[in-house]
Amino acid sequence: MIALSEIQELKARRDHALDAKDWATYLALHAPDHVSSHGAQDGGDMGSAADVVRQLSVTLDGVTTAHHSHSGVVFERKARLSRHKRTSVAEIACGKGL
Repeated sequence: MIALSEIQELKARRDHALDAKDWATYLALHAPDHVSSHGAQDGGDMGSAADVVRQLSVTLDGVTTAHHSHSGVVFERKARLSRHKRTSVAEIACGKGL
């Protein structure tokens, strides 16, 4: 349960940094080897956390955002494939699932 609480805190801090446009904090909350990848409709591969910060700082300039982290829904990775991506606690803790 401690890991889940820490993950929820990390997610909330990340959302807050994004909404505050605090790019130094946002960057610091990602693992050094973080790579952000989204579906083609959402920008595709965005690269490292530094690449994401560069892109977001331009895209969100002058835009007000309000992210909400109401629950910490974390699924353990299953051996079988499913239609939904499931992120393991280890992946989130390493910055790969956020």
